[in-house]
Amino acid sequence: MNYATFLNCQQILTPARGEAISSSNSQVTSLQDTQMIEFIHSLNLDFILAAHTQHHAKGWSWMKKTGNLKTVTHNSLASAISAGATDFTLNDSSGFDTNGRVIIETNRGAMDFVDHVGNAVNILTTSTVSGAEVVSMDHATDRVHKLYAAASDFGRVHNLWVNNLPFGFDKFNMAFPRGRHFTTYGNYFMFPRGMYEADISYLYEKKHNDITVMTSETNIPREFLRYAVQMTLAHLFMIRRKRADMPTSMQLAAIELEKALLFDSTESSSNLIRLR
Repeated sequence: MNYATFLNCQQILTPARGEAISSSNSQVTSLQDTQMIEFIHSLNLDFILAAHTQHHAKGWSWMKKTGNLKTVTHNSLASAISAGATDFTLNDSSGFDTNGRVIIETNRGAMDFVDHVGNAVNILTTSTVSGAEVVSMDHATDRVHKLYAAASDFGRVHNLWVNNLPFGFDKFNMAFPRGRHFTTYGNYFMFPRGMYEADISYLYEKKHNDITVMTSETNIPREFLRYAVQMTLAHLFMIRRKRADMPTSMQLAAIELEKALLFDSTESSSNLIRLR
């Protein structure tokens, strides 16, 4: 099924407030827009997490996407540079992006991660954005390895294939991953040394939406409105100290979540069967 429409913050809060306080707003500070927007943000994250702990596919189907990239051979510095260098020259920068991240590897295996925001005539210009990785040590004509940017909406990787062979995930530990493994550093992929001119495909989960205003869109499809409303009702009852009403809302929310998980699991399995 294609979940084309997702609930925004207002579409959850309006019916919940109507059922809990018979009004679209409240004089109680903790029930007003700013605080309730923060609650919906947390609710959205909890909904996404539920699929990782309770869904056989470890994530909602509509949060998953695919990406592709191709690796290139490493290069080398054309001349020595010092820590804090604002740019550095490669022997050949044609395989590197205009904006990206590289590893400058010393002959002793130390790894210097550097973000760059320019690539012209083999010269990469280091980034000056706050928090960017910069040249942190002196280098001779050391090797330079490209890191590979994931999709702009990348949240976490599920599976990755290199030339159609599955690769395992290594937790990042300041070293190149083992053979037939990959790792991630921020939103970038790292692969073993020597893995050049390879075709990479990966299945990933989109990052969650940030809920900051009433019109912010959640990652909850409109089909699962009652789950979101019941969870919000339980929150409203807790704040208003109507704790006798909380268990019912929590139980109804749990039922709605189970229905959502079952529905999405069935749809995902049907799609898999059709693809085979």
